Amino acid sequence: MSKIKIVVDSSPSNPRVDFDCLGFMLTKNYIENKFFNKAKDVLLSKDYESVLEHKRDAREIKKIIQKTNQFLIFDLYRYEHGNVIFKVADSNPFNCQFDSGLCGWVVVAKNDVRKEFSCTRISQKLNDKIKKVINGEMEQYTNYCNGEVYGFQYIDSEGDEDSCYGFFGYDFETNGILDYIPEEFHKALKDNNFPIDQWLDIHGNEVEDEELEDELMYA
Repeated sequence: MSKIKIVVDSSPSNPRVDFDCLGFMLTKNYIENKFFNKAKDVLLSKDYESVLEHKRDAREIKKIIQKTNQFLIFDLYRYEHGNVIFKVADSNPFNCQFDSGLCGWVVVAKNDVRKEFSCTRISQKLNDKIKKVINGEMEQYTNYCNGEVYGFQYIDSEGDEDSCYGFFGYDFETNGILDYIPEEFHKALKDNNFPIDQWLDIHGNEVEDEELEDELMYA
């Protein structure tokens, strides 16, 4: 009998470290190392030296790069109450003054924009598109911070095992996991609202973990 189980990814990739992101985060507690590599590439030596002098001060770094006109700068807001949410916006997008507020900035090198979007001028329409891309990156980082990264384990009727991990977000209809799960299991998972850590057969029936049964039998 074949069966499948969705699980939490216990060692997911950090998208801010392991992925190629368009924006770089500058916050009080977190200034990405990748930003300094990018700053070295696009800034004049005197400006880069000024950035290094304030390596741990996001506010001062923002002032320096703002004057160079080599970066787009977006306000970054954080909501934290149990879980955390990061979002780029023109003003606080969270309806809670006590658990949310401006936590820093996301900066984007204009050279990267020109390469990514094959343009010479950054219009307001393009600026809005960039913000949407960055918020996609922030949503992925939010999922990572909250432990909302998943995978699946699959055992076919012959006992052969397969698995895949690294799917960000709890919306299993859109996070890409269904592209890798055998199609015959899609309905069973959807009908059961994608249960976590529960083996299901092809009909959506719960299946006991055989290894656990064996352990209990011989305990």
